[in-house]
Amino acid sequence: MKVVINRKFGGFGISDKATEWLINEKGWTLTHYTKNDLADPDADFVANDEHIAMLGLYSFAHWWRSENELRCHPDLIACIKSLGSKANSRFADLKVVEIADDVEWKFEEYDGLEHIAEKHRTWD
Repeated sequence: MKVVINRKFGGFGISDKATEWLINEKGWTLTHYTKNDLADPDADFVANDEHIAMLGLYSFAHWWRSENELRCHPDLIACIKSLGSKANSRFADLKVVEIADDVEWKFEEYDGLEHIAEKHRTWD
């Protein structure tokens, strides 16, 4: 299984160019959040109209479904392979890692710098 992680302090995020690529190359959809409602609840990205007016079309477009679903999505992986470092947001250095299909895994991070860890039991 392939998973996208961030290898830079700051946090996971994709660039405007990567968002455009997913919309134009893979047909992903963008909806707007206005007055506590999504214009299209089935869309892939959600953008706040207020922020778009200030910062540009994709600056605040965010994936709004399961993080794991996004990070393993074949379209995102193709985007990162196609765009390379141009897929990174300002505080990201995205990398595609491959883990064995039979491993139960989770994200671990420190200040946005991530790695994949095998799940195991812990007690507090």
